[in-house]
Amino acid sequence: RVVKDDTTKDELWWGKGSPNIEMDEQTFMVNRERAVDYLNSLDKVFVNDQFLNWDPEHRIKVRIVSARAYHSLFMHN
Repeated sequence: RVVKDDTTKDELWWGKGSPNIEMDEQTFMVNRERAVDYLNSLDKVFVNDQFLNWDPEHRIKVRIVSARAYHSLFMHN
């Protein structure tokens, strides 16, 4: 799901056949809060700092936080 706003409305493919499912910002914030509450309740979480895109000129830093080690390993590959 992707928040559809002024930034993303013309940059992403929306509509029939698109993998992008729109979400409003309020729904995103509710889901984010639930996820953070869940992760805060765990004894251990896995954090993985990565780059998206192999080209240094265009790559983006991302941080993956997960409850299970195999999710972190999957994102590492």
